[in-house]
Amino acid sequence: MLSRITLKRFSLYKRCFKVVSYLRRQQEMSQLGVPLPEVVKALERIAPLQLAESWDNVGLLVEPTKCQTVKKILLTNDLTEEVIDEAIKIRDVNFIVAYHPPIFTPFKHLTTGHSKERVIIKSIEAGIAVYSPHTAADAVSRGVNDWLASGLGDGTVEPIKCSPLSKGTDKVSLLLKGFKDKKKVAAYVSDLFHKDIESEICQGDDGSVVKLACPKEHLTGILEVAMSTGLQLEMCATPSELSNATVKPGVGRLLKLTEPVSLSDVVERVKCHLKINHVRVALASSKDLSSPIKTVGLCAGSGGSVLSGVKADLYLTGEMSHHAVLEATSNGICVILCEHSNTERGYLGAVLKGSLTSELGSSVDVVISATDKDPLTVV
Repeated sequence: MLSRITLKRFSLYKRCFKVVSYLRRQQEMSQLGVPLPEVVKALERIAPLQLAESWDNVGLLVEPTKCQTVKKILLTNDLTEEVIDEAIKIRDVNFIVAYHPPIFTPFKHLTTGHSKERVIIKSIEAGIAVYSPHTAADAVSRGVNDWLASGLGDGTVEPIKCSPLSKGTDKVSLLLKGFKDKKKVAAYVSDLFHKDIESEICQGDDGSVVKLACPKEHLTGILEVAMSTGLQLEMCATPSELSNATVKPGVGRLLKLTEPVSLSDVVERVKCHLKINHVRVALASSKDLSSPIKTVGLCAGSGGSVLSGVKADLYLTGEMSHHAVLEATSNGICVILCEHSNTERGYLGAVLKGSLTSELGSSVDVVISATDKDPLTVV
């Protein structure tokens, strides 16, 4: 009888030990994570926001008050309702990197009557922060466009249009108080600074903000003029990795293959790289699938405007307008279209996931959305 009681107690102690061990593991896991600002800094190091197009809306777009420590990050190309619902169901996901910005056209209200607004409402209610790198990730070295080019074969790659920051420039941000008229600001800036310096004028709460991209040799003069006129300055240093990049940052890519390959071979390489079964092909006059391809102009997503006028044997992008395709083929350029997000999504798993893990370590888990997909299918 005594031995049976002893065995029962031992079994009870064993169960209690398992429960305590489980609770300790859960407590230890709950203590893991990285402060949200550190995650944002890591993403900015991977794809500096200075490289984004001026029309884009990039960076931290949603910051719930209760998301202080990031434990698990979900990567997605598009933040749809299916994806936000998926994120809510996955344990510990409280940060989403959405390649396309879910907030682009300004909202006048947040109601449940529109899917885009519901996505933002749900993310805030669930305490999930949302970040978008978009065109910064397109332009940066080892970004979306370089990943797209990497599946086509060996060769040299260069941007179709270099970013101002890749030409050895710094960005200076000047706050001009009291100016409400952008035309007057533009005239004022033109009188003060070199006319060849790129400038962008935005409206701020206290006046107009002028962002200048200038060569380093002009930086001292810019600062002297700004200080002598009493302007407030905010410096945005060029990330050091930009000057050491294998491929300089910029818009689109021009790939020059080491050895020419047939168009049919390029098609197969594209399908294999993007993990898709079909692409759309437009043949230029007097060209066929056996025609040799030496140069490829490419742009992830919608590349019509970026590729226009680029001299190449082939254009590769997600989508182009009917007339842009006709213009290309009439100029002897073949076109491969893969649907918009199919040219972008693979970057998340092939590059971004590893980059984030390298930056943040094992304290943060990075997962890829299982529900994110291109809305178009071939039937």
